[in-house]
Parts: sequence; C-alpha cells; structure tokens
Amino acid sequence: AMARLRFFALGYDAYGLAASLAAAPGVPAGLAGLSGMLSFDTAGRVHRQLPWAQFHDGRIVLLGHTGNALPP
Repeated sequence: AMARLRFFALGYDAYGLAASLAAAPGVPAGLAGLSGMLSFDTAGRVHRQLPWAQFHDGRIVLLGHTGNALPP
C-alpha cells in the first residue's frame, strides 16, 4: 500500500510540473508537490527540497509546522 502512495505522489507531481511548464514554457518554475518542494534549474533539471521532520512517539512531526503528526 505504501508503494502505491509513493507512485501516486510521483505521478501527481509529474503532472503538476508538466502543467507549470505548459503554462510558462522556458521559465523555471516551482511547485509545492506531494513529494516535497519541486523546482527547475536553468538547465531544466528538477530539484526536490524536503521539509525537516523528526520522529516523536513513533510518528513523523514536521518541524516548524503546527498541524498534527503524520501517520507512521
């Protein structure tokens, strides 16, 4: 089940990146995707920046985030 969620996030983010390229061709753009903060560099490569998090009582807690913990 976890692998399907990862592939869903990858497909969702790929679709979002393709849509942002279609909206503004040639312009490096960014996207807050399901797999992290995604952006293009000037050579057209995709970069991903992950949020900082830590484990607390077996759950993932995003640092600097006031919401609930993510499921284990």
